[in-house]
Amino acid sequence: MAGFWNHLASYFKSATGSVLIKNDLGEPGWMESKYAAYAREGYSYNPYVYACIRLIATACGGIKWYSYTLDVDGKQQKHPEHKINRLVTRPNKYSGWSSFCERFISHLLIDGNAFILSNGPTTGDNGGKPSELWALRPDRVTVTAGGAEWDPTPVYSYDDGKTGKQPLDSENLLHLWLFHPLDDFRGLSPMSAAAHSIDLNNSERAWNQSLLKNKGVPSGAFVVKGTMSPALIADLRGELEAKFTGQLNAGRPLLLQGDTDWKNLGYNATEIDWLNGIRLTADEVAVVYNVAPELVGGLNRTYANVDAARKALYELNALPMLDMVRDEFNNQIAPKFDDSIQLDYDRDDIEALQEDRKAIFDRMDKASWLKVNEKRQETGYSGDPGGDVILVPGNQLPLEAVSLTGQTTLQLLRSRPTTS
Repeated sequence: MAGFWNHLASYFKSATGSVLIKNDLGEPGWMESKYAAYAREGYSYNPYVYACIRLIATACGGIKWYSYTLDVDGKQQKHPEHKINRLVTRPNKYSGWSSFCERFISHLLIDGNAFILSNGPTTGDNGGKPSELWALRPDRVTVTAGGAEWDPTPVYSYDDGKTGKQPLDSENLLHLWLFHPLDDFRGLSPMSAAAHSIDLNNSERAWNQSLLKNKGVPSGAFVVKGTMSPALIADLRGELEAKFTGQLNAGRPLLLQGDTDWKNLGYNATEIDWLNGIRLTADEVAVVYNVAPELVGGLNRTYANVDAARKALYELNALPMLDMVRDEFNNQIAPKFDDSIQLDYDRDDIEALQEDRKAIFDRMDKASWLKVNEKRQETGYSGDPGGDVILVPGNQLPLEAVSLTGQTTLQLLRSRPTTS
């Protein structure tokens, strides 16, 4: 340490002015508007982005699907043995439906686009019917306009990173995308709307890490009276950084001699309001992804509002997204099997919404003016041949069992003479 002050002392003797030796913390980089940057600095580095996407993707992936046709009354008739069910149970030999769904939903939430390639035999009894589905990385798929001056038909190609771009048959490619006001062929990433908040959140963490490594001292400068050559300034800066910055040097006392002073050139943690900045940007990320802050680390966490937030995650986020996926599957994939077959997801399989189901059952149980079949249809069940009756509250007898004189069947039975 003596070397540092010996350097300074040798220049005090010929002091003719003032010199600043600035100790800077540096600045973090900024996120580019590209899939790789979104995936790296958003999903991989930012805990709130990761939490939001994982919550939505796992919520979608945890719901079971089934196939059905509509009968003459417009009611769903499930077909558990239909070949299309394989696509929503085991899309390919490497993944089940849950992990596959999480994958393409995550692509959609990171890039604004998800590409699902269907593959299967082209001849035979199953010719043209997909037997497997694959989720392609969005950054490897290129979408361009058709050959005409204005052709709304997109043209797709895929770059595997080895053989270059290869054309993709649009008939076998399902493109899910979020609305983009300035692009006719690709969707808008939610991370684009949240980019500034994510940058600020990451920057605040980088700033705090740099501050901690600098033993909590903000950026500043030594003011030295004297003239110093660039070589000496660089030498002193290096010695200062080696002996007084970093985690190993935390708490080491600094003794200033001669005409030397320290000037802060930055704000401290209180002045920059670092913690509230983290909270604000985290809330903004949650708003963009339509996820309640309570689910991603918000401070107002109680059992009651977390349960309400989990319910809202499905009702306001996962279910609308699955509606879009269902409609696109039924528009492009299901017709390859049968024009009448359809796919849907099972809302009764969602644990967070079971209380709503219970409320419906309780309400129907008390609706004494409805027929049994009307109650069954309201709770999601098909009608029963003997269910077009109204049950009287209390004894729950069919209305037809009540006589015109007001006597019930039970009263009539009691009035009959008994045999010995």
